Order: sequence, then structure tokens, then C-alpha cells
Amino acid sequence: MSVGALTWQKSSYSVDASACLELASVPDGPVLLRESESPALVLVTSQDRLRGLLALASAGPRLA
Repeated sequence: MSVGALTWQKSSYSVDASACLELASVPDGPVLLRESESPALVLVTSQDRLRGLLALASAGPRLA
């Protein structure tokens, strides 16, 4: 499947921003991430790993 043929989504919080993180998913497959200013660079991960990343990010900073 061509990366260009995917439907990319970005956060509703960044509708007017030019530099956004975009997501696309492949049915029964990986989740793809890219930065809108560098669309040729695509990171591939699983739904579980992305879920973990988002959980850590939403937890906020950790103090030692």
C-alpha cells in the first residue's frame, strides 16, 4: 500500500497549524505517524505501543 493512498488524520487541536503530527492506520495492521512538514518520513508502530506512548505523554512529567 502506498503511503500517499492512506487517509491521514491530525488532531482537531491543530487544524490551523502547519506543523502537525498526522496518523494513519492500516486495517488489521500498524499505525503510521508522520510530521506534516516532512510527509515522506513515516514512523510505523503498533496500536498497543501508540496507546502506551499516549498514556505516558498524558501522565505529565515525572519528578525524580
